[in-house]
Amino acid sequence: MIYALDVLGFSIMDAHFYLLIEMSPGDMFVNEVVRRRFMLPHKKGAQFPYGKIDHL
Repeated sequence: MIYALDVLGFSIMDAHFYLLIEMSPGDMFVNEVVRRRFMLPHKKGAQFPYGKIDHL
C-alpha cells in the first residue's frame, strides 16, 4: 500500500474521465510514513518536496 486513497469507481468518456475516490483521514499517517511512501514509486535520489506541502 503506497497511496492513502481507495478508488471506488471510474468512468471513461470520449474526451474526459470521472474518478470517484475516498481519501484516508489526514491524521492516519505520521510525516515519516508519508515521506517513505513518496519514495516508493520514485527513482532513487528523488528529493521529497520539503516546504511545498504545508501540513508536512
